[in-house]
Amino acid sequence: MDYHYNQMGGYRVTDAPNFLKNCEDFSKLHAKEVLKIAITSEKMQRRISRGFRVQFGQLFGVISTGAIFATSAHRGLKRPMLVNGNNEAHLDKFALILNPKHDARFGGSIEKGEVERISAPSGRVFAIYLSPNKMEGEFPEVDMWIEHWTWIAASPDDPEMPLDYMERYDTPCVWTKNQ
Repeated sequence: MDYHYNQMGGYRVTDAPNFLKNCEDFSKLHAKEVLKIAITSEKMQRRISRGFRVQFGQLFGVISTGAIFATSAHRGLKRPMLVNGNNEAHLDKFALILNPKHDARFGGSIEKGEVERISAPSGRVFAIYLSPNKMEGEFPEVDMWIEHWTWIAASPDDPEMPLDYMERYDTPCVWTKNQ
């Protein structure tokens, strides 16, 4: 991940495969090979202040090193969301799925800590939930914002896909690594 603290609020960014090439409403991003996904410094600081050592470790030890190796992407969460007056915000969310061989947590003190690799939970895939960048004027390098991430159950039929992915998302699969 790269640091970009010179812009208001600052953020961290990493690469992900361009899973939007088949989405007509993202045609301006079709030519890109990779997307820049990012999280604001404010969101990182909030997680640190709340003691979310595992999430902080996952940001650096799973997302920053593994997002580019995603296995699939899905669009639209099947749960209503209201964000900034948009009562269909769930349709704008994407789930980027990874199948990392390890998990991570942040160990030690905040000043002298480090990312520790730990075993990945079996029968799970790692989901990064993303939203399109609607602040392009302030953050022109960012394509998608990282909203949340977590381990979710994997499909027993395809261990690189989420359990019930056909029912879980409005568009069950907009991209797979084999496309």
